[in-house]
Amino acid sequence: MSFYYEDLVKVNGFNNLIFGWGREDSELVERLLNAGVKGRIIKFVAIGYHLYHKEESRQSLERNDAILRNTITQKLTYCEDGLSRFLTEGAFVGGR
Repeated sequence: MSFYYEDLVKVNGFNNLIFGWGREDSELVERLLNAGVKGRIIKFVAIGYHLYHKEESRQSLERNDAILRNTITQKLTYCEDGLSRFLTEGAFVGGR
């Protein structure tokens, strides 16, 4: 996946309440869709990279599922504990 910086800020990025393996991507995409951000399928048009990382524990999957279900049912567009935790005022302005 890739995003425009402004769209990621609008939904506050990945939800830091999601731990371990599972649902972090789906929950983020759900908030983007709820916020009116439209995706594009760019298969065979762009180069994709995947950074190798060890697979995380699935121990929190049930909790992560509950967070995703809440995002869907409440039509959430923003998570309280997200990207803003890591940004200082003025950081990354304009995608820099």
